[in-house]
Amino acid sequence: MKWAVVLVFSSILGAVEIAGLNVQSVYVMPMSGGLDQFLAHQITRTHTFSVVTDAKRADAIFTDRLGDALHTQLEKLYPEPKPVSAAAKKKDDAKKDDDAKGDEKTEAKADAKEEDPIVKGDPITPARATTNTPPPVSGFGRGKGTVFLVDAKSRRVIWSAYAKPKNTSSDELARVAHQVIGQLTKTLAGK
Repeated sequence: MKWAVVLVFSSILGAVEIAGLNVQSVYVMPMSGGLDQFLAHQITRTHTFSVVTDAKRADAIFTDRLGDALHTQLEKLYPEPKPVSAAAKKKDDAKKDDDAKGDEKTEAKADAKEEDPIVKGDPITPARATTNTPPPVSGFGRGKGTVFLVDAKSRRVIWSAYAKPKNTSSDELARVAHQVIGQLTKTLAGK
């Protein structure tokens, strides 16, 4: 009990260290059965972390899945800035100069631009059909009951717990959330 009180005060006053990282705020991703809502409630109730609704403000993320589906969601939430090479910068500057001058060649290219074959009703080629398609998000094949805390910047798992709900009733999900946050509190208190 003494450790829990120390944990509550330390998390209210500042960041909590877990796996060598200072975590102050967390974002809870949608989870199967609505477990995310119960976890957010338990985290807030115990003052373990600050729960944020904007993933960009989170130090870490709670999720119940790993793999391609999580990677795709993290790419949407935290897009990596593309480095600008010197050649690309020169090309961009040249394009701006052409646009400013009203270059006739640029206008001719724009007029001669072909329409998108999809608009014309042409069949979609397999290569085109697979580009920018996110991997399917499915509940099949993932371990139900495992919750992960993932560092938002490095995208590595910094903590996990297993507590499988027996069913999807509110009481059962509340029990599982209480159990998961209890395990997290014990982990943090042991440091």
